[in-house]
Amino acid sequence: MQNQYFTHIYGGISVLIGVFGIYTNGWSFSDRLFWLSLVLILLSLSFIIVLNKLLLIIDGKTDDINKSVALAESLKYELKSAQNEIESFKNITSFLAAEKLAAPAKRKTIK
Repeated sequence: MQNQYFTHIYGGISVLIGVFGIYTNGWSFSDRLFWLSLVLILLSLSFIIVLNKLLLIIDGKTDDINKSVALAESLKYELKSAQNEIESFKNITSFLAAEKLAAPAKRKTIK
């Protein structure tokens, strides 16, 4: 957003220079400086419009990237939590398996 203010300032200065050039030379349509000043004004205005649209697009993309980075960070922490849960589940199941193997097998007696 700060860059848009700079483009407005530069564009405004260019327009003022163009208007000053027309004012000092008068409204003589046969004079080349009049047409150059008019072209300078039109180019400055189109530059401001195009650059502001580009800056708005860039700001929008920057917001999208920041949201994606925040989502990636939260997913990273969720993944670490899931890995810790899997590791603790592995420990519990290996403990239970070892306990089952260590327990003597009991025979069923048929009556």
